[in-house]
Amino acid sequence: MNINRRSFFKLSAAVRTSLALSNESNAIDYVFTNGLIFPSVTPESVGIPSRDVLTFLRFLRDRQVDLHSIMMIRHGKMAVEGYFAPYHSERKHRLYSVSKSFTSLAIGRMVTEGLLSLDERIIDHFPDLVGNDPHPWFSSVTVRHLLMMAGVHRGTPSGIRDKAWLPSWFSVAPSHPPGIISMYDTGCTNLLSALIERRTGKPFLEYLRPVFDELGVSEDIRCIRMPDGYSWGGSGVIATTLDMAKVAYLFMKEGAVNGKRLIDPRYAREAVSPMMTTLATNRDVERQQGYGYQIWRTRMNSFSFLGMGSQIATSIADKDFILAITADTQGTEPNMNDIISAFWNIVYLQLSDAPLQADKEGYEALNLFFKDAKILIVDGAHSSPTVSRINGRTYKMQPNRAGITEARFEINGGHGVFHYINERGAKNIPFGFGENIPGVFPETHYFGEQMGTPKNAGYEMYASGAWINENTLYIRVRLTDDYLGSLVINASFSGDELTLMFFADAEAIFYEYTGVAIGGLD
Repeated sequence: MNINRRSFFKLSAAVRTSLALSNESNAIDYVFTNGLIFPSVTPESVGIPSRDVLTFLRFLRDRQVDLHSIMMIRHGKMAVEGYFAPYHSERKHRLYSVSKSFTSLAIGRMVTEGLLSLDERIIDHFPDLVGNDPHPWFSSVTVRHLLMMAGVHRGTPSGIRDKAWLPSWFSVAPSHPPGIISMYDTGCTNLLSALIERRTGKPFLEYLRPVFDELGVSEDIRCIRMPDGYSWGGSGVIATTLDMAKVAYLFMKEGAVNGKRLIDPRYAREAVSPMMTTLATNRDVERQQGYGYQIWRTRMNSFSFLGMGSQIATSIADKDFILAITADTQGTEPNMNDIISAFWNIVYLQLSDAPLQADKEGYEALNLFFKDAKILIVDGAHSSPTVSRINGRTYKMQPNRAGITEARFEINGGHGVFHYINERGAKNIPFGFGENIPGVFPETHYFGEQMGTPKNAGYEMYASGAWINENTLYIRVRLTDDYLGSLVINASFSGDELTLMFFADAEAIFYEYTGVAIGGLD
């Protein structure tokens, strides 16, 4: 019998017992699996109206929010769980700045084990980077200051493509004393993750494995490394949506689950409390509620793990509720703040403290929505008379910022391929009309397991296109790899002339694909 462990726990207790007894040799795998389990239930059974969840999802889809997954957990039960193909329950997803909250968990464990005090000075952990005569403000920065984003810089001092990140935190002149204001600085988190690894001798996710085992976090959770070689605790964690939700749940329960204390309760409470005000340094209402230890306070007396592109884990202790979302909204509107606001307005206001009457039709409609859910596809016409005169013909491009010298489109029914040549050779991007076509983005010099080190392979991608008018073809490439992002290729045909425009929304990717390229038929 081949049953996924997690799927097994979604079955009824009677069925689980029957399966275990009928397959005695494997029963230990099913019955005694460690970890935090959220049994699947109907939304109504825990006070969540299925119809309002569906309204929320349709609202986001109508506004072209590119969701990848969503979970709603209440009273320790999985009430809503859905994925947008190619994403699924076991697939790992880049969490970006949600990684910061995982780093906070590791610091909390060190405090719990007596390995670290929050009042220790940072310069004592990095004497090799500080120099002989550090600025007095550097000398007074503590672990607690870094946790609260209350350091000495007005932003992250290192650039994303710099060859080393940690030294810049000490070499860039400070702008203010520590502990005064909370200014978002991923460099603070990067120092924390390096500190963890220097003191424990382990990558910080490996150090957290005993906690993860109690939670049932994926064994193959991993983290991209900084150019310096340490885990990128500020942005690099790659995990499942459920992994993220479980860590949020642990903080909501003040560091204890299943009767086991995993982190110090005081640390857990402070981590999700408004230790620093953020009203003056943030413009969106969610991030104006305060900052704890690498965790945001958000409205409705909640706290949130927040990552670029709308990686979200929002915990509402008053309602015993977790909302977990993965997506890619980089450079788009609505953004992460809009998603959370929509949740408050559509779902949160309808939550009941008591179970609701069963709603079979609403529940079935919600399940039907998820049945064929996919990442966004470009909407528009699937054909144009222009195809007959441009198909397969080569355009010689004038010098341009993207470095493209030749371009050609081949279109056959519902599929197309954009062929081009740049300074790195011949490339092609397949795309579909009315569907996303899987492929590999044809650049191999972008980063892989370590920032600053080429992957030497392309990223997984999906691409779709449409004719937005008779002479304009719009293609959107969506990266679905360890690095997320999107690239728009807008191709306008006028007589014998082709005009390409590129628009990219990604971090450290697509930076060559910029501006306008103009060419004519060869």
